[in-house]
Amino acid sequence: MFYYIRNNVEAVRDDLVLMVSGERVTAAIGQFAAASMEINSRDQIYSAMVVYGLLTYEDGAVSIPNKELMDKFNELLLSKDSLGYVYNLARKSNETGI
Repeated sequence: MFYYIRNNVEAVRDDLVLMVSGERVTAAIGQFAAASMEINSRDQIYSAMVVYGLLTYEDGAVSIPNKELMDKFNELLLSKDSLGYVYNLARKSNETGI
């Protein structure tokens, strides 16, 4: 999943920033086989993340299901400088307490 986040495939990284701040992101979750190796769209990425328990899906939107995962996603954003502007934005926000 880090590949999709790091490379901002289908704007997943941007959506993840919203989810870490507590927002829900609209998605069309369909049938996804956990063993599938082919993920080609934003909705397939989110479907996989729901299957693996990284996101939850309700009423047409995905979100981070609990504080523990929220903390892990936040840690990812703060610790991976390969995430570029998201990393820098998260660091600045953390430093200023915003």
